[in-house]
Amino acid sequence: MSENGKLNKFWIQELTRPAFEDWLENEPVPLAIIGIGAIEQHGLHLPLGTDSLGVEKFIHEVAKETNSVCVHPCWAGYSPHHMAFAGSMTFSWDTLLGILMDTIGSLAAHGVKRFIMVNFHGGNTQVFNLAMQLAKREYNVMIAAPEGPKDTE
Repeated sequence: MSENGKLNKFWIQELTRPAFEDWLENEPVPLAIIGIGAIEQHGLHLPLGTDSLGVEKFIHEVAKETNSVCVHPCWAGYSPHHMAFAGSMTFSWDTLLGILMDTIGSLAAHGVKRFIMVNFHGGNTQVFNLAMQLAKREYNVMIAAPEGPKDTE
């Protein structure tokens, strides 16, 4: 699963401990990519997990191109504004913040100090930004969060 730091699987849950350790030891700049989406309505034509399914696919493709580990710690996000629609799920803001902080803290404890965080649901933005700020201070890590193009009418 990892030879001289080169991964052939990128989801952390698919790696063995020896593969993860080999990657940490041999990858010059170990990077974890964390994706967050949502379980909420997207009209009548799209699945409830559209945001989480999208971020899952996106971070996996990025991980393959960069020899990084990808992590999708939860499927739901912060979506109280969608709870009037059947099937929607939401975490409280402090639960989502805890999930993000615990995910980053766990990986940082094992030696991962660089992260890319990808958010596929607008409702997560405030909590997502707070988690990045707090994690940088608490765990002494570097975190980048790419944003898509703006004003693309």
